[in-house]
Amino acid sequence: MKAAKVIAAIVLCIALLAAEGSAMGLFAVDKALSEESLKESMRDSNIIEQLVDEALADNTVNMGGEYGEITQAIFRTNPMRDFFTAYLTSAIRMELYGEPYEEVAYDELMAAFSQGVDEVNASGQYEITAMEADLLKQAMQAEAPDLTAKLNAQIGRYEAISGDLTERAAQPDELVQRLMGGGSRAVSLAACVLLCAALIALYWKSKFGFLWCGIVTALAASIYGGLSIVVKKMLFSAESVSASEEMALSMITEGFGTVALAGAVLAVIFIAVFAVLKGIDRRRGI
Repeated sequence: MKAAKVIAAIVLCIALLAAEGSAMGLFAVDKALSEESLKESMRDSNIIEQLVDEALADNTVNMGGEYGEITQAIFRTNPMRDFFTAYLTSAIRMELYGEPYEEVAYDELMAAFSQGVDEVNASGQYEITAMEADLLKQAMQAEAPDLTAKLNAQIGRYEAISGDLTERAAQPDELVQRLMGGGSRAVSLAACVLLCAALIALYWKSKFGFLWCGIVTALAASIYGGLSIVVKKMLFSAESVSASEEMALSMITEGFGTVALAGAVLAVIFIAVFAVLKGIDRRRGI
């Protein structure tokens, strides 16, 4: 009977490790591809600068060359960076999750450009007169359609970012959507709860089920913590990393690190509950 119980515990621990590994993987991908993570990785990498450089290439919005430097300064202001970040985030999430996507709004683009003019003027980098500001905005209005078309064409190049995170996620199909959807995370989480409950029930009298759940959870968390460290080392040790690769590695690190921390906290809770219940049993003489 005791041998059968030990075998059952081993089987449950292995199944729990697999279930927790799967659940953490799904949650890590979800976190890595979240809007918050996307925006943070964009800030950490120079992908926005690259996008701006390409948008301004081939004399796009060159204002006849007379105001080229001022235009580039405007495109690198916080309002314009925020505009490009929101645009790129929305486009990537459309590719990954199939979420509805709205084309670049002309009014939003012009509002960001106008705020950029004000920021450049306030910084003292260039002194832009009211007449020059109007000329810049008029030129931007004329160039906006071409700029929008160029940005839309460039987005296809950044779809590869998602390919570094999940296989074929850059071309979402029914299988990818199921795996990355909330339903899959809910099922994997339910499996973890049931397996852990089975372990606790198996060792309810001795309370060792809580300890085993804590140990297995800590092991699963340590795996993702190790992966996070490995990816971070890859990011810092690589001699030459493109903006999209830097962004992808940053997103992966964020996802792995988050689930590793959550798993470590949960493991500590399980072990603490075991210690408390075991202490209560000792005081009761059980």
